Amino acid sequence: MNETKKEAGVIQLTVTLFAICAVCALILGLTNMITAPVILQNQERKKTEAITADVMPGYTGVLSQVNYIGSDTTIRSILKGDDGSFVVEVSPKTSYSGNLTLMVGIDPNRAITGISVTQSGESSGLGARASEPEWRAQFVGKTGEVKITKDGGEIEAISGASITSRGVCEAVTSAFAAIDNVSDGPFDPSLVPPSEQPGVGDDLVEMGGVIPGFDGEATPVEYTGDDDTVLSISKAGDMGYIVEVAPTGSFSGTLTIQVGVDTNGKVTGIGIIESGETPSLGGRASEPEWQAQFVGQSGTVAVTVDGGEIEAIAGATLTSTAVCAGVTSALAAVASLG
Repeated sequence: MNETKKEAGVIQLTVTLFAICAVCALILGLTNMITAPVILQNQERKKTEAITADVMPGYTGVLSQVNYIGSDTTIRSILKGDDGSFVVEVSPKTSYSGNLTLMVGIDPNRAITGISVTQSGESSGLGARASEPEWRAQFVGKTGEVKITKDGGEIEAISGASITSRGVCEAVTSAFAAIDNVSDGPFDPSLVPPSEQPGVGDDLVEMGGVIPGFDGEATPVEYTGDDDTVLSISKAGDMGYIVEVAPTGSFSGTLTIQVGVDTNGKVTGIGIIESGETPSLGGRASEPEWQAQFVGQSGTVAVTVDGGEIEAIAGATLTSTAVCAGVTSALAAVASLG
């Protein structure tokens, strides 16, 4: 009798829990159905406000979405004005957070009328400053390929946020190229390029990958220095050296990197070949965008808080500092070869 009651109780509890879950799912579904259009409307309103206030100030014409028929997967959408102007929405591959979208206004004479950051995950106080009007004003009137000053251009990078600054310049340059690849007529969503997620460190962990263009066999070189973090050095033909380093001071204590150094003593690339760092923090040292900061560095390499030029990974200063130490050791090791 008691067992029968227990079984009935279990069945009743199961039915009750199922009913509660079903009701919760229904409520969530209805909530999403109600809020999704509102969220979309707010996003579109934000874009419209950004266009009239920042991207094409004072524009009173009609903007219509046109088809982008190019192959650049960073292009999200293109609007064309009745006067031949354009508004291009771009999500550049280069950014510190991997989450950056902006709109670029281009007048009929192919000059920038303004830009606006519509989505950003950049660091507060650093890359997030790309939204500041004073910094964005530098782009007005620019044409063609746009670069920061350290890359030979005219745009002053945000202090401590060169990656974000390069990303914005990349987006503006992509926007200029995109307007040459549009077709008028009814908008066809199927022509929108699919979103692309670049691989993380795909070509940097292979021997030679840290020296772009080198496809030969590296030759081991004897290292007689006293830096015991330097594990090996190999000569990459006449293109430079590949150094394997296990720097100290990382968060996990398990970190090995590979550094490419050219014949002028400058970094050509780095790669993480072993890491025990926290995936969402120090693990981001494997991201190509972060590693790109090291290319061209020489001598002593340090994060910005230590007076260097490398932006530390948010929340992973120990990892960032350790990688810098490893790169510095690699450069010194190559220099000691004479």
